[in-house]
Amino acid sequence: MVTSMKGALLTETTLLELMLVAARSLPGGRGWVSLEAERVGDGTGVVVSLRLQGSNGSGTSGGGLCWAAQLGENMLRAAAGSGVRDMYDDVSDFDDQRKEIATVLAASRTTPFLVQLHLRWD
Repeated sequence: MVTSMKGALLTETTLLELMLVAARSLPGGRGWVSLEAERVGDGTGVVVSLRLQGSNGSGTSGGGLCWAAQLGENMLRAAAGSGVRDMYDDVSDFDDQRKEIATVLAASRTTPFLVQLHLRWD
C-alpha cells in the first residue's frame, strides 16, 4: 500500500486505511500506530510517517484514538476517545476525522498542514 501511494493523490480515506492496515499487522493485534501527514507548504508534497509499537496490552479488546488536524497556524481540531476496539477498526468509524483531514488536504499546495493520528488497540 505504501509503495502505491508515491506520487498519488492523497485522500483522507487513504490515510485512515493506511493506519488500519498497520494496526492489523501489530504483533498479537495489540499496540500503537502513529501516523503523521505533514506538508511544509513549499509545493513539494506531503510527507507521511508511520510508526508501530507492539505491546502485550490488557487483552480487553479496547481501543482509542488521539488525533489533531492543523492548517497553517490554525488548529482545526484535537480530540481523544476510547472504547471497545470495534469502534476503531473500520474507516467508516472515523467520520469526524475524515471531515477535518479532507479540509486540510483540500488547502492550497503552499499552505502547510499537519495531521496526527495515534491509534491504540488493546
